[in-house]
Amino acid sequence: MASFDDSDGRSWTLRIDVNTIRRVRDALDVDLPDLAGGPLLDRVAGDPVLLVDILYVLCRGQAEERSVEAEAFGAAMVGDAIDRATSALLEALADFCPSREAALIRQILEGGQALRERLLARAEKKLAKVNLDKMADKLVAESGASASSTPPSQE
Repeated sequence: MASFDDSDGRSWTLRIDVNTIRRVRDALDVDLPDLAGGPLLDRVAGDPVLLVDILYVLCRGQAEERSVEAEAFGAAMVGDAIDRATSALLEALADFCPSREAALIRQILEGGQALRERLLARAEKKLAKVNLDKMADKLVAESGASASSTPPSQE
């Protein structure tokens, strides 16, 4: 079963079935099976508020047992917790789907993680080569201003 930890260290378990799909549809007008690809996946990936709303509906029973309100749940969804929750959501969806579709979702999940790792590694390499002092000097020189110049008087 898919699970993730929020930034407050609470562990949440995700299980998608017909009833949870109905609850998400009724609460948010979102069809979870559409996450398997296409516009909804892009929409959820680009909208952390929608993602957290979906997660809260899926975790509502656990949240109520722990007396965690929607706002507290959302406040604990920052940084790496969002990444972990996204992966868990896709894993839970794959567990729900028939095997061929599940395999596709797992490929999307693995491919996305591999791509993200490659992009981050490249960005780290490029950033390591950047001389920020030199870049700042160049920007100041191009603007024609001195780094120590003061703004002109307003008089």
